[in-house]
Amino acid sequence: MVFATIFMITPFYLANKNRLTEVILTVANRDNNTTNGANNFWMLIDKVGNANQLYVTKISVDNLSKTILICLGLFTIIMFIKKYYKYFTHKYTLPLECTLNLTLILNTIYFYFGTKMHSRYLHIGLVCSFFLLIFPSYFKNTKYITSIALLNLGYFINQITTYNGDPKNIQPAWIGQILQPLSNLFLNQLSSVFIMLSLLLLLIDLYSRKVDFTKSLT
Repeated sequence: MVFATIFMITPFYLANKNRLTEVILTVANRDNNTTNGANNFWMLIDKVGNANQLYVTKISVDNLSKTILICLGLFTIIMFIKKYYKYFTHKYTLPLECTLNLTLILNTIYFYFGTKMHSRYLHIGLVCSFFLLIFPSYFKNTKYITSIALLNLGYFINQITTYNGDPKNIQPAWIGQILQPLSNLFLNQLSSVFIMLSLLLLLIDLYSRKVDFTKSLT
């Protein structure tokens, strides 16, 4: 996890080390914010602030976040159990690709609906998404390729806006020129939409994925 984080932030350190230092020091002092630099669901619906003091209807964002995480997490795990139960009862283990996919989906759910999220909390899922490309059933799957393309695009915009602030200050300069007509809030919400669509496609792919037990159990 430490090495993955170092690898991810190195380009941003080289591009704008002063801004990176400022961001790290700022988010370190935040306590119960809905987001600490992560373009997740709460950024999308513009609920940025203290998770205990912001409400969606009559439910605090903090309680709503926990409810969504529990329900969606259980839903995902139940789907996995139903799909791979037969394999597990014969082998008492799961194929590596199944474990990586479960980690990817649960990490994305946690990042997208959790509070107090830093952008780096998505790193484990991103690493798993790349390792899954080793397996043909993922590499040749259009839904999966589209989902991780959206996930990485959303994460890239998240990092660009978080570590460079206003679009006109974004480095490298050519990226800043492209994004300058757009507001920072719009970019944050666009990033959130990409990650949401990625999560939706990952869940659809999991639901529709076929498991050939005759081959896996021999």
